[in-house]
Amino acid sequence: MIAVFYDRKHGCEVRSDELMSINLGTNLISKDPYEPEEPSGYHWHQMGEIGYKSRKCKKDRNWDRALMVHDLVFLRLEDTDEH
Repeated sequence: MIAVFYDRKHGCEVRSDELMSINLGTNLISKDPYEPEEPSGYHWHQMGEIGYKSRKCKKDRNWDRALMVHDLVFLRLEDTDEH
């Protein structure tokens, strides 16, 4: 069985066997002087935790679409047995 989700961010369906775990983010500058544990002034902002390939994805890449878990809406289960 595989799960099929609707990707709200990119407006298409995606199967659970196409999804992979990623950690896409960027450093953002923080101007908060009251954060002693962040002396560099940077904060990590996560932009994606799941990725998958679109039809336009280059062959040498693992994924080209990044999203967060809350971007996925469960649609249905599909049977993968081929009897």
